[in-house]
Amino acid sequence: HSRDCSSTVCGARRGTRSHRQPGGLCYDARRLSTPTSRRFLPIVALLSGWCGIAYELLYSRLLTTHLGDMFQVNAAILTSFLLGIGVGAWVSHRFVRWLWLVELGIGLYALLIASVVGGESERVLELVLPVLGHGRWMVAFFAFLFAFAPALLIGFSVPLFSVYARHYLGTKKASDAFNLVYWVYNLGGAACVLAMEYGLLRALGVTQTLLLLAALNLLGALVIRGLESPREEAEEHEPVPVRWSVALFLASALSGLFQLFLLKVTESVFGPFHENFALVLALGLAGIALGTWRADRSRWRLETWLLGGAVAVGVSMLLLQPLIHGWGHLNDAFGATPLLSALCKVLVLTALGLVPLTVFGATVPALLGQLTGARTTAGRVLAVSSFGNCLGYVLSVAVLYEHLSLLLLALFFPAGLWVLGLALRERGAAPRWALGLLPLPLLVLTALTWSDTLMQLSYRDFASAEVLSRTLANVRQTELLKRFDSALSLVRDAQGEQSVIINGYRSLVSSHSGRTNLSELLVGTTPALYAPRRERAMVLGVGTGITAGATASLFAHTDGVEINPAVAAALPRFSANNLGLLERPGFQLVLDDGLTALARSHQRYDAIVNTVTSPLYFSSSKLYTREFFELVKSRLAEDGVYSMWFDARVTPEGARIIFQTLRESFADCHFVFLTSVYTQVVCGMRPLSPHPLPEAQWPEDLSALFAAHQLGLGMNALYSHFILRQHRLF
Repeated sequence: HSRDCSSTVCGARRGTRSHRQPGGLCYDARRLSTPTSRRFLPIVALLSGWCGIAYELLYSRLLTTHLGDMFQVNAAILTSFLLGIGVGAWVSHRFVRWLWLVELGIGLYALLIASVVGGESERVLELVLPVLGHGRWMVAFFAFLFAFAPALLIGFSVPLFSVYARHYLGTKKASDAFNLVYWVYNLGGAACVLAMEYGLLRALGVTQTLLLLAALNLLGALVIRGLESPREEAEEHEPVPVRWSVALFLASALSGLFQLFLLKVTESVFGPFHENFALVLALGLAGIALGTWRADRSRWRLETWLLGGAVAVGVSMLLLQPLIHGWGHLNDAFGATPLLSALCKVLVLTALGLVPLTVFGATVPALLGQLTGARTTAGRVLAVSSFGNCLGYVLSVAVLYEHLSLLLLALFFPAGLWVLGLALRERGAAPRWALGLLPLPLLVLTALTWSDTLMQLSYRDFASAEVLSRTLANVRQTELLKRFDSALSLVRDAQGEQSVIINGYRSLVSSHSGRTNLSELLVGTTPALYAPRRERAMVLGVGTGITAGATASLFAHTDGVEINPAVAAALPRFSANNLGLLERPGFQLVLDDGLTALARSHQRYDAIVNTVTSPLYFSSSKLYTREFFELVKSRLAEDGVYSMWFDARVTPEGARIIFQTLRESFADCHFVFLTSVYTQVVCGMRPLSPHPLPEAQWPEDLSALFAAHQLGLGMNALYSHFILRQHRLF
């Protein structure tokens, strides 16, 4: 080894059998490859891949919880990870001897974060409030910096483990070692995503999971520290043809765009749940692992993967909507239990996305297979791919998703691969026009059979083939509004019922006779019966504005917080239902995350009304925690009230957790019946007692919306039937 080569004759001092390498460096041949090294190195690489993906998920969840779940924060986190990994991969060849320090640094960073977020919520808020006070873009910049450091270290992992694998396993080509590590690393990542979602986070929580992952990294650092580091080599660089690098960069950009596309399709068809996001991410990592394995076995060139992939992805896009229809049949026939339904979902999702993800996953190993394999090559090729992924994601969020229809995006993937494959074809190969004709029939058939209406429905409409068929037959008009990476669909049926569908979640605006949603009117007005003063209120989750409009009509000043820019843009369309909310005196719309907007506010509110969706949906779950309830109490007036939905579909265990948390946070709670599924909960820091409002204090426009329902009761009498003062739900 280089540090033992100070004598004139290489290895002469110890009398060992040694070999001299170019550049005057030597290594001990007897220690080149040991059984222990071969046994532990793949395991450490697997655990490193497990931890690397887990950190991305955990840091993303922590940042969106404390800084907000706005698109700026999400975009900053993912961009930071992709750029950090790319930069780390690019310079990794300079740190071959320090892989153990890289693993140590990743683990120590996790320990630091666990020690910070593991304390009291007030302490965390004190740390982040100065950042929140500088606006959304400063928050996004902070999120970028927070995620960049661990991403940079994680970027070292695959290239450096590849160097170690070649050193210890004796592979002939650097690409063989890279393929092995890349396959193991991403396979570990896929297993990690599923284990995190279905086990670790539910059993341990975020802080304990971070500590566990940090321990794995520290253990890996100790194992690597005990290994002989690979021999040092003179600085070498293998030039990669520019057109190959450009093709890989653009193909990786297509990959980043496709992953967002698949996630949006999954939200519409399966619902915006944590489990579905985890399945998409796990499938993406499994696609990389499968693509790596297949590229290693086939030894196809990059242009072959691109041209063949254009056809394969074209077939996948053609079958996309038939598979969505098939989900209803499959779930109806075999999804009798949650487990069987989940298995059906995995089957359909695999059919939807595995082929394209495998094609995209094969591009990096396919290109490396065409090179001789200098030490810098794998890292820099991987960096080009990571930078391309980053560009694809940024373009999709900032431009493409908002301005292109889902059909155009579906056609964009096979067409893009086809153009890139043609551009890489060597001269003298098969005529380009013949290859160009092959994907065209698939693109034409996809365009002819595509249904925009199908992609604008609620995930509940896909529960069975019968429900889907009935819904499609009943839809008369749809309109899609998109802002950045968010979408809102306006759906009107044959009877005149109007609904809003946000990322697969349906919210009723008006009934068949044009009457405004009664439940939302009740939720918006009930807090006024409990609040001694009606000076200032905050509504979290404006949505269609019905609840916020009802609240604003009874309180002098109302702050409405909405996280989705597409929803905010659609508010004027519902002015007849939300009492002209945007033009209402005393109302202020804040485009922000509910938790961060509340944390940043210095006001004391007489009522805080939480109308965000059920905790079943991943962006809402943080608003049903003890930490959030404590924050609410700190922003309420002394006799103020807090109101929220309760969704019975959270299961009995979920209900027990929510009720127990409410009981520990508030002195008293009343329930208000809404539907067989939804109930309103009104809580306060003192014993509650509703007080009827004089009829003269009910605004005429608000009373008119109630009167349209022809309930035959005055406003105060109506509430006397719905409010459940004595209850045993707790």
